[in-house]
Amino acid sequence: MRSLVTRALWLAIGVGLLIVPLVSPEMFGGSDPGPPWADHMRAWVLGFTVVAVGGLLGGRLTRDVAWRAPSLNQLAGLIVVGAAVSFALASIWIHVTVFAANPHLIDEMAQLFHARILASGSVVASPPEPAAAFLMMQTWVAESGWTSQYPPGHIALLAIGLEAGAPWLVNPVLGAASTLLVFVVGRRFYGVTTGMAASVLWTLSAWVLFTSSSYMNHASAVAFALCAWAAVLGVRDAAMWRWIAAGATVATVAMIRPLDAVVATVPVAVWVVHQRRWTPVVWAALGATPIVALLAAYNAATLGDPFTLGYTALYDREHSLGFHVDPWGRAYTPAVAVANLIAAVRRLHVYAFEWPIPALLPLGIWALVRRHRTIRDLTLAVGIVAAPAVYALYWHSGFFRGPRFYYIAAPFLIIALAHGWAVLHRWCRRRSAVWIRWDAALVVGAAIVVVWGIAGVFPQRLQLYAQSLPILKQRPQDVLSIASGDSALVLVRTSWGNRVLADLWSLGIKPGLAERAYRKLDTCDLDALRREALAGNLTASSLMVRLEEDLAATSVAVPPVPGWPDPTVRLRSGNTDDPRCAQELQRDLMGFTIVEPALAWNDPTLRTGVVFARDMWERNQALFDRYQGWQLWRYQPPADSPTGLPTISRVDRIE
Repeated sequence: MRSLVTRALWLAIGVGLLIVPLVSPEMFGGSDPGPPWADHMRAWVLGFTVVAVGGLLGGRLTRDVAWRAPSLNQLAGLIVVGAAVSFALASIWIHVTVFAANPHLIDEMAQLFHARILASGSVVASPPEPAAAFLMMQTWVAESGWTSQYPPGHIALLAIGLEAGAPWLVNPVLGAASTLLVFVVGRRFYGVTTGMAASVLWTLSAWVLFTSSSYMNHASAVAFALCAWAAVLGVRDAAMWRWIAAGATVATVAMIRPLDAVVATVPVAVWVVHQRRWTPVVWAALGATPIVALLAAYNAATLGDPFTLGYTALYDREHSLGFHVDPWGRAYTPAVAVANLIAAVRRLHVYAFEWPIPALLPLGIWALVRRHRTIRDLTLAVGIVAAPAVYALYWHSGFFRGPRFYYIAAPFLIIALAHGWAVLHRWCRRRSAVWIRWDAALVVGAAIVVVWGIAGVFPQRLQLYAQSLPILKQRPQDVLSIASGDSALVLVRTSWGNRVLADLWSLGIKPGLAERAYRKLDTCDLDALRREALAGNLTASSLMVRLEEDLAATSVAVPPVPGWPDPTVRLRSGNTDDPRCAQELQRDLMGFTIVEPALAWNDPTLRTGVVFARDMWERNQALFDRYQGWQLWRYQPPADSPTGLPTISRVDRIE
């Protein structure tokens, strides 16, 4: 029975990697088309041709050479440590040079800001005043104070990095540690050769490098999951301490990414069932209990309920698992889940290694032709399919430098790929031919793939990332000319829509409702409601009722304004006649920038150093009153280039 299940899972993996990408996500109504598939297919035809011809020539030219692949087992430790050090150096360089050590996604920004709160010695910050000037997405003012939607695990690691003066070191160090742990798990499963190959492939993975060159919590979740897997997987009759460590580290994953903890638990559960020993469950629970209790205490301290996560506290049921209307007001259905799966698998082939052939093509072939039967084969397959199975119930496709929700499966994918190459090489060595040496052909072909990827394809991706989103590479806090001990307030000119959302949050409207309203209703109508509420003519509860009524009465979302500088602004035809809305539209034409990257660098007290604030135009007096005597600066595009990069300039002192 086990062999049938194992074989079925690997057949599903093979089909998923080879057949699923050929289906268009648009067929299932998904909004995420994935990478430009036709362009990549054309490039891969050339790449595959060159690799195949080069491999065959190599095998032909070496057919009479008495050559055998050297045994590297004695050098395993040196190779793996070298891979880990190389990974750390490469990811640090990418983080600092390509991404300017800046957060590039709102998830990073919110977590980095919350890490500043933890580094200050508190789990929440005092509510900002005025709130509309400082609130950003994925943060919220709860009854306990200002917090984010994220569990505390990764935030605590970033806080340690902040205390050390180098938060950008956190993920590269975790990625390097994962290089060592991938070797341990790979060796435990299939021997030293597979472990070494897996650690080297981990270091060569563009997906892994770019994820580790960020502030995202995926790197820490995978590192702690690998600790759990290294503790018990492949170990018969593991000692008590191993199971306690596995329970504690899986629980730590839950403190970082709760769904990833579910994925991480599945292969461990398979191993427990295989051994038919249930005492390990008790030891694992013992290890997990204090960590879970800490998470519950954190939830209670920040959100008032030990069993509530920040995601659902901010976005209610729209953020939960299952098929429903998502936080953006779109219907999440099984068909959309299939579309997201297709897009994610396509991205795996592109972003996993940046190779001239589909990255997981060898793994897909191996999955179909290999007769997988052992418990290790089953555990590996379960570790791969658990991520897409669990995240099929989650409404977001999750693209950031790769299919980030599948990152928890990256170690198993890479171990499987490494083992597939090793098995294929052994198979080739046993096959003789008069005109070619098949093992040499495979080695030459693999070398072409790796060298071409490193020298040809990967640099193009580096250049693309370095040149894209220049606004997110800027560090205005580093160019302020202020004397030591002085304080400065920087007003950041942002868009009309961004200010509408910030005002709705400050009025007590939860981000989920505010987001759905903003993505469906007329922006001018929303602006009128927020002005009425700011004037005191609408209470928070009345405003919430009005938004819900307007959403229910609007069957089709108001279309965005074509060609507008802010593509999120929605206006019905003729609704620009309102002079207040016309004024806001004119302000957008004067130029604006993104405020959240700057807000992420604020000290949570908002009382020291350089403080960035959302420019609220005629309502800035509240800021001037609070920061009386501070230097005043503005961060906005130049007047003669409203769509250009923002610059920072000094204005009159606040009195």
